[in-house]
Amino acid sequence: MEADNIDCALVQEPHSYRSSLPGYPSTYDFFYDPNSDIIKAAIIVRSRHLSTFIDYKNTDYNMVTLEVITGSTAFTLFSYYFEPSKNID
Repeated sequence: MEADNIDCALVQEPHSYRSSLPGYPSTYDFFYDPNSDIIKAAIIVRSRHLSTFIDYKNTDYNMVTLEVITGSTAFTLFSYYFEPSKNID
């Protein structure tokens, strides 16, 4: 993320261990369902200059909803993992 100057990454099927995401710098912020043993979707934020607010009402093991504010602009980020064995309709 640093080499490509990426501030936010929407990740599906991240490598997880005991309900955490190992292997990233401790300065990164991670957003996923902390109550789930299985993590299928996450949002990783590198920049400390962004304000973030997770929407726990719309977050579970396979989706994460995060509001990111930079300056006077707000973005809603949504990371979703579609199970290949389930229909999406």
